[in-house]
Amino acid sequence: MKINSYLTFLSRNKAYTAINVFGLSVSLMFVVLIGLYYEHETGVDQQIPDKERVVLVHPEKTENFKMSGTSREIIPLLRKQLPQIQSACALFSMTNRHVQFAQDDYAKCDMLYVDSTYYDVFGFTLLEGDPHSALADEQSVVLEEELARKLFPQGDAMGKPLTLNDKYKVFVRGIYRRTENSSIPQDDIVGRYELLREELPYYFNIMGNFGSPDVYLKLNEGTDYKELIPQVNKILTEVYAQFGAGLEEMKFSLSPVAENYFSEYGSNVCRRGKPALVMLIAIIGLIILAFAVMNYINLTVAQAGRRAKEMATRRLLGSLKRDIMVRMVLESTSLCAVSVAVSLLLAVAAIPYTNQLLETHISAMQLLSPLNMLFIVGTVVLLGAVAGIVPAQVMSAVQPIDVVRGTFRVRTKTTLGRIFMVVQHFITIVLVAVTGIFTHHTLHMIHAPLGYETDSLMAFRIQQDAQKGMLFKQKLKALPGVENASVCMNVPLNGGFNNMGATESGKTIRFQRLYGDEDYLATLGIELKEKWGNGESMNTYVSTDFHSTLGIAPNVRTFSWKPGQEPMDIHGMLADFSLGTSRHEEYEERPEVTIVYEIKNEAMDNGATGVILIRVKGDKRQTLEAVKKIYKEVYREDFTDSMPWMQQSVASAFQVESRLFTILLLFAGVALLISVLGLVAMSTYHIQQRRKEIAVRKVFGSGVAQMRRRLIGQFLSHVAVAAVPAVPLVWWVAREYMSTQVVRIVWWPWIFIAVAVVLLVSWLAVAVQSRMAAAEKPVKHIKDNE
Repeated sequence: MKINSYLTFLSRNKAYTAINVFGLSVSLMFVVLIGLYYEHETGVDQQIPDKERVVLVHPEKTENFKMSGTSREIIPLLRKQLPQIQSACALFSMTNRHVQFAQDDYAKCDMLYVDSTYYDVFGFTLLEGDPHSALADEQSVVLEEELARKLFPQGDAMGKPLTLNDKYKVFVRGIYRRTENSSIPQDDIVGRYELLREELPYYFNIMGNFGSPDVYLKLNEGTDYKELIPQVNKILTEVYAQFGAGLEEMKFSLSPVAENYFSEYGSNVCRRGKPALVMLIAIIGLIILAFAVMNYINLTVAQAGRRAKEMATRRLLGSLKRDIMVRMVLESTSLCAVSVAVSLLLAVAAIPYTNQLLETHISAMQLLSPLNMLFIVGTVVLLGAVAGIVPAQVMSAVQPIDVVRGTFRVRTKTTLGRIFMVVQHFITIVLVAVTGIFTHHTLHMIHAPLGYETDSLMAFRIQQDAQKGMLFKQKLKALPGVENASVCMNVPLNGGFNNMGATESGKTIRFQRLYGDEDYLATLGIELKEKWGNGESMNTYVSTDFHSTLGIAPNVRTFSWKPGQEPMDIHGMLADFSLGTSRHEEYEERPEVTIVYEIKNEAMDNGATGVILIRVKGDKRQTLEAVKKIYKEVYREDFTDSMPWMQQSVASAFQVESRLFTILLLFAGVALLISVLGLVAMSTYHIQQRRKEIAVRKVFGSGVAQMRRRLIGQFLSHVAVAAVPAVPLVWWVAREYMSTQVVRIVWWPWIFIAVAVVLLVSWLAVAVQSRMAAAEKPVKHIKDNE
């Protein structure tokens, strides 16, 4: 088929061509990126050998417990009673590990603690070393290749010694490359679980680390994991029932490793995907694609008058109606092919930003897979057919006799186009309103008061070395930009250490414990409401609800974790402040109280360090640079913390929400843009169809302003029609969402803001064309046959 006439038409209608190609290309770019994202997310852990035999042991999800962690100590219990287990491995990850690789050189890294069976269970390979013996003893570690290159630039890492946290001497027995499509942590160092024995000794009893590590079993060939679940549950429920504190009600189950990425429960160790986010992005991407197809149809129909004579002439020269339809569909397909090619280039350019926004690892190389190439070709064919069929019907309906008689008229129904406009406005109003409400709510939670001042407050992890920590603090307090500083174990934002206890009546209580030095409360800015005395080595302060929750009299100055235990002194009561973020909510069945232990400086030991708090005054950037220099001086390693400010950590706690509102903002903007293109198409066609009517009305006295208002009003009426179902839908969605939130906002104004935004955009899209059409002289179109 020759397309010279079509190319000529496109070159003479550059605006039409640009709008079509731009709209389709941008929309298809999103579809390509979403497709790559979906492909990557659904492929996580699918590469693990024998993945159907590797299963995770986890508590069944309940309202109050939604984590996959158990305890490493269940492994010998299960293996002793279940011969179906071939091997097993516990995983535990820790950040802020310090590695000494030369006399005065340190590096900070993340470390994955595992059993010697790690490589046998998961089947990962090594670039150097034997995976079966790489973790044979407690002094063996495996390095990620980038860290190995950093520590040993000469490429001679194998067999070299390292010192972990100034305590453990280990040797490099393997080098590995990160696997981006794995939920298993790809930390800088992989080492034996036993390296935690001295640092965290309580992790080596069945309750001491409950909920922290993930435990995987590798079953014998032919074993059905579902048949093993009742036995695993029976063994573990009997073990944990003796501890009480709600664990007697816990049930346990098994899940294949390939299904855990999209599981309903979280993990303290392994990555978890977000199926709801994947689905939401896919749906919005398809909506945007539908917008682009609608606009293509509207624009092509709007240009019908400029090609109808050509098609009628072809009919006179012998072309059948079917030939005209085939031509139009093929022309549409060729334009779609160009748009797809442009969209692929745009998608490749947008991949880095997409990876950053979605925290994923999609690659342009995925496009070259045979299945994806076939999908791209199929997309061109399908889009070409769908987008071209309506214009093809319009063009093929032209009667050649009208051309011969000179009575040719272009007049097609605009019902379908109007429906497209209403649908686009409906979806755009919903998107803009939901985006505004969700964004406002997220920003409100990020900046909500927590009971202590987060602005100008730094908080980052340091080595668990009390002497270095106190030296670091001493040097910091000498800086002119530092108001105060404190060495501590944890901060309120992280929730504290959790303990379970019980009152005399048997009610289970969650005790959240915070540890710091004498400057802890002052640095945070938490008020001490009442002071009742001083302890010998530390002071114990409790939250305002402490006495009422435990059911003890307000004047009682001691408490016990459990009935019968030796009482501990209480030295004061704290003003109210939040644990975690503003959305933190206590469990009704297990009330929560807070205890802060301020340890006297002379009594500080390794158990009370790990975090430094710094209250800054004056120039924050200048003070941060000074802090970095002192950090390098004390710890002999570069300061690498990318989020040293407390406010950054607060915002990071809402990372999922922030990412979602960024995505919604992006899609809402694209929806508005494509709506503008659709309105331009419809207004172009509509005004072309009504030029004679406009001329007649002006002859009979209608003014330019009156005609302009009439033309614009007809398009704005589409927004009003779309708002009728959109407003109650957004109202219902927002009300249901807010009913699940701890922190709430006044959200209803966003509905009317969304309608106003869409009205404004619609007015801007049609105002110029309407003004030009209304200002034309009537004589120019009064004799038109169209």
